[in-house]
Amino acid sequence: MTAVASRLWIVAGAVLGRPVPVDGPYPHLCGVTYTETRSRKPYRYQRRDCAACAMSRAGGPG
Repeated sequence: MTAVASRLWIVAGAVLGRPVPVDGPYPHLCGVTYTETRSRKPYRYQRRDCAACAMSRAGGPG
């Protein structure tokens, strides 16, 4: 039996609350509210914070 390690986007997975594999497109985080780990304050991701939006603006997938 061979174990296969999954490669995951860590921050996106934490924010969305689910595993996000790296072989798929990076998910949009814009509009999602997440409680910051250290401050425990809510943070709402804006379009400027979203890697998928940045990739779309640059002409890449997303």
